[in-house]
Amino acid sequence: RSRGSALCRVVGSGFVLRRMCNLCNKYAIKLIYKKLLHLLHRLIKAIETPQPFQKASLKANMPELPWDKRERFRNEYGIKNSDIEIYIQNTKLGKRFEEMAEKMGGEIENVKVLSNYVTSFYVKLLEEIGGEEKSKLTSENFVETIVMLKEGKLSSTSAKEVLTVSATEGTDIEKIVSERSLLQKNDEGSIREIAEEVISENQGVVKEYKNGKETSIQFLIGQGMKKSRGSANPEVLKELLQKIINA
Repeated sequence: RSRGSALCRVVGSGFVLRRMCNLCNKYAIKLIYKKLLHLLHRLIKAIETPQPFQKASLKANMPELPWDKRERFRNEYGIKNSDIEIYIQNTKLGKRFEEMAEKMGGEIENVKVLSNYVTSFYVKLLEEIGGEEKSKLTSENFVETIVMLKEGKLSSTSAKEVLTVSATEGTDIEKIVSERSLLQKNDEGSIREIAEEVISENQGVVKEYKNGKETSIQFLIGQGMKKSRGSANPEVLKELLQKIINA
C-alpha cells in the first residue's frame, strides 16, 4: 500500500508527465536539427556549384545601350547621326519615330524624310504647342503626310501646314488638304499664270537674273510659292519662270 501510495504521489505531482514532455522535446529538437543540417548542406552545395552564364538571357533583359542603339538606327534607318543623337537623348521621341518608321513599310528614303521632319520641324512645333501631351497629331497622320510629300502631292510648305493643323486640331489629313486647297498643282496652265504674275511684279529681280545673278531665281520661286500658298510644284514653277524670262 505504501508503494502504491508513493506511485500515486509521483504521478499526481506531475513528475511522469514532465519526464515524458522532456523526452518529446528532445526528440523534436533532434528532428529539427537534422532537417536544418540537411537544408544547410543543400544551400552550401548550391552556392559552391557554379551556374552556367546565360549571356543571351542577360542581354535580352537589359535595356538597349546607347552605342547599340546608334548602330541599330544607322543600319536600319540610314538616318543622320545628328538625328540619332536626338533620339538617344529623347527616348520618347525616338520611340515615336520608330513607331512611324515601321508604318512606312521599310521605305528607307521615306524614313529619312520622316526623321528630318521629326527632328527639325516637329520638335519645334511641340515646343510651340506645349509638348507631346498637347499634340493631337497621330502617327498615322504624320506618316500619311510624309507619303503625300514624297509622292509629290504636297510641297514642303504645305506638308508643314498640314502637320501643324493636325497637331493643334486633330483634323484628318485629307480634310485639311481639301479645305485649304493644299494639294500640289502640277499642271502648267495654272502655274504659268502664277509665274507671269511674279515676273510682272518683280521686274528688278528679273533684271538681276538676266544679268547673271542666278540666285535671284530662288526669290522668284519663293514669291510664286507664296501666291499658290505652297500648292505649286516648285520644280515646274522654276522651269516656267526660266522659260518665260529667257523667251
